[in-house]
Amino acid sequence: MDDVSRWVNLTFVFAGLLSWWFFAHVVEWGFELLDRSNDPFLGENLSQASIVGLVTALVVTVLLWRNKKLYESGLNIAREVKKVTWPNLEETKSATRVVIVTTLIIACILAIFDLAFQKLTALILGVDS
Repeated sequence: MDDVSRWVNLTFVFAGLLSWWFFAHVVEWGFELLDRSNDPFLGENLSQASIVGLVTALVVTVLLWRNKKLYESGLNIAREVKKVTWPNLEETKSATRVVIVTTLIIACILAIFDLAFQKLTALILGVDS
């Protein structure tokens, strides 16, 4: 197994865990809606809703993982991301500074326009601002 397919497989595992959490909460909500008890299954933290959510997440994740088109798309995305030249720490700090300074300058310009339009509107309407 090459490095790219390992990352794609790990992504499916992460998506499966995330979908387990999602489906468990949806089933728990459904139990509450139907006034059905959500009894503990194997201890306090693992309830019936968690088990149903786990089984649902496993089925959905395996079906998506075995979908050849989806898996190939994931491999292609991982290959393209591997080709990206990521910025180093200094480049990231410099770009962040530029963004912050630019944002502050634009905020000041917008504040000046807002104040000018406020004064102009008050002058036209004859209202004290």
